[in-house]
Amino acid sequence: MRDSLADTIPWATLGISRVWKAYSASEALALIDTFPIDILMTDIRMPPINGLELIEQARLRIPGLKCLLLTGYADFDYARKAIELQALDYLMKPAKDEQLLTAMGRIIKQLEQERSIEQGFRIYRDNSAELKAGLLLKVLSGNLNSKALAEK
Repeated sequence: MRDSLADTIPWATLGISRVWKAYSASEALALIDTFPIDILMTDIRMPPINGLELIEQARLRIPGLKCLLLTGYADFDYARKAIELQALDYLMKPAKDEQLLTAMGRIIKQLEQERSIEQGFRIYRDNSAELKAGLLLKVLSGNLNSKALAEK
């Protein structure tokens, strides 16, 4: 199933440029340690550690990692733990391609929003001195009244 998902889903339509495949949790963690990975899709039951433990260990390495579970187990305890781990979706096998693409699309949209916010903060941080200087110049030149200054 892992090979089929990696090879047949049109990932590029979602803007996903690279799909890594792991055949065990340890292999997945090695990939996470080696490559910039944004999204982890995992099953729950895998020896020797399960997918929920994989998510916990992966998040220690990449705190903002987005996770999706694709599993055949509709167990309440698994679902509760997935919620605790902030997995963004919990799909039941066999999931239709449309379901998977919709779930991944939501995850990608969330990643894009977070990156946009981070970029805005970076731009502000990198330019805050110039912004403050410009504001001070307006105040000193009298081009900014007290109400406008309070708003800024």
